[in-house]
Amino acid sequence: MTAIIQALLARLESGNDGPLLRFALGKGLLDANDATRALPHLREAVRQDPDYAAAWAQLGRCELALGAEAAAIEAWIRGRDAARLHGEVQAERQISVWLRRAVARSAGNA
Repeated sequence: MTAIIQALLARLESGNDGPLLRFALGKGLLDANDATRALPHLREAVRQDPDYAAAWAQLGRCELALGAEAAAIEAWIRGRDAARLHGEVQAERQISVWLRRAVARSAGNA
């Protein structure tokens, strides 16, 4: 576990909680190839802030890494919608790319 992840966990354990902390922790764990431990943090980030497009995007990546393609698609739809709502054009574009790929892959497996 990296020092950054340890520091983020220490902040969480000390009672500091919020969507940005959960996002950072989830993304750090996901980037460290620990999707299982990242999942609850990313879910909590979007629970705390349902309009957090970046958290929805990472939640989709996490769900896909764990083999939950339908959950990934749902997360990316929510993230795309949140990004659109807040005028986050680049986030909307990136999420839309991931979403199109996942839907195409899903349709190919049907």
